[in-house]
Amino acid sequence: MNNQATLFGMGTMKKREKIQVDAKFFRILGKILQIVFPSWNSLETMLLGILMLQLFARLWVSYKLSRIGAGNAQNLVARDYAGLLRGIQAFFGVSLPAALLNSSRKY
Repeated sequence: MNNQATLFGMGTMKKREKIQVDAKFFRILGKILQIVFPSWNSLETMLLGILMLQLFARLWVSYKLSRIGAGNAQNLVARDYAGLLRGIQAFFGVSLPAALLNSSRKY
């Protein structure tokens, strides 16, 4: 069993060779990227840019929602009801853009 490994005790399979990231890998990757993105002003590049902007915006909104939620919990424990009310208003103010970003990612 030099070059063999068992798969859950149900037969044998060859060990996989380690994949090397070298100059050949980057040449192949470059050729694939030239096919996927023919130019900087192509439709594919524009769509990827829009998707990246949406994902970064969603990341920022998620961060803001988590900070607002943590602040609301802190205000509730401290019985700061005015701060809690401001936090709830901020939460509703940020949740509408979050809903729009979530629905736009599906298209």
